[in-house]
Amino acid sequence: MKRFLGFLKTHAQRPWFLPLVCFLAFIDLFIVVLPTEGMIMTTSVMRPRRWFVTGFAVTTASALGAIALSLASREWGTPFVAWIAGADFLTSAKWISTQKWIGDYGFWAIFLTALGPFPQQPVVLVAAVAGMSIPEIFVGAWFGRIPKYLFFSYVAARGEKWLREEFAHHPSLNRFPKLRDALLRIVHDSSEGKGPGN
Repeated sequence: MKRFLGFLKTHAQRPWFLPLVCFLAFIDLFIVVLPTEGMIMTTSVMRPRRWFVTGFAVTTASALGAIALSLASREWGTPFVAWIAGADFLTSAKWISTQKWIGDYGFWAIFLTALGPFPQQPVVLVAAVAGMSIPEIFVGAWFGRIPKYLFFSYVAARGEKWLREEFAHHPSLNRFPKLRDALLRIVHDSSEGKGPGN
């Protein structure tokens, strides 16, 4: 993964670069191993003036991926879900609890999952099989992702030095030392081409 993010870093100014990152965000709903946040931050470090376009485009691609996954789940049903998420998923406690969560909260379950650090795939699969409307899934995924992806994109575009200065000038931010340290590490790793968590 480090090598791949390094490849992204060296090709950031190419015209095909942002469409490639968007495509990877789109298929992230099918292949849950791609570090979308890492790609966004690496892109924004290398193209800081385009941080908003990066966040907006990747959010839209990710939400379109949710639509594609939903349509495939509707078309091919539980055999597709078993193939994409594993046969054990359909009988797991995660499937049952996700069904209950979707049943209780509907749109908000999609929104909160997209906003949080959780994988979106299981919730989108369950919502689609349960019959949630495709526009509702898209809107929940888009509005959940946009603040998170714009935040990561903006922080990375401003850089590690700016982030350290913000923490120095606003002592109230230091009440969350784990968050502070995680953000500094992520921005540093993105500027080095490592990507978060690598």
